[in-house]
Amino acid sequence: MAELNLNADLNDLFIELATMGLGRAAAAMSALASREVKISAPSMEVFSVQNREVRLALETGTTLRVSQAIKGGLHGQAVVVLSKAGAGRIAQLLLEKTDESGDAFDETDQAAIIELGNIMIGSIVGTLANHFKATISYDIPKLDLCGGNAVGELITDLVSPTCTELLVLRSTLSINDSNIQSYFLLLLEDNCVNALSGQLEVILRGAA
Repeated sequence: MAELNLNADLNDLFIELATMGLGRAAAAMSALASREVKISAPSMEVFSVQNREVRLALETGTTLRVSQAIKGGLHGQAVVVLSKAGAGRIAQLLLEKTDESGDAFDETDQAAIIELGNIMIGSIVGTLANHFKATISYDIPKLDLCGGNAVGELITDLVSPTCTELLVLRSTLSINDSNIQSYFLLLLEDNCVNALSGQLEVILRGAA
């Protein structure tokens, strides 16, 4: 059998599973909002956690982050990132608000974005965990306002010394005629990445 390129195979599998997870998230959001919500994933890249020069293609200004720690067979941090303007627009559409509230981002808006982040994280991470038969648990999701769009700034307080891999999934949320850019970040512990690679090797060898 040809030598396995586990990194490439694992990356491809992550893309496939993350796309499936986004489909489940879109279905859940559609049911919650009683209107069609689409979430597409144009691209995904994997970086070293030490690469702090990566920047997200979001609007300039304040960035909003929903983060949730995951533990068990998958261990690390899952993060959904939006510009504050984009988050406000999503909340407005999901809650069927008018433009009268202006740029206000109140508690109901915050709750809607936390729920959005919770659904996206649960759908993507849950799909990964199901595939690898990993038992996982989640901490309570947290909403934070961050300064800019540099990944280093967004994750600096979430990275543990044993985190090595950063998965960056760019996605577009479509509600009515509005398209809002978002990112899903997954920070994985080194031992978790090694375990997933080992499981994937077994799967691929069995299929050969």
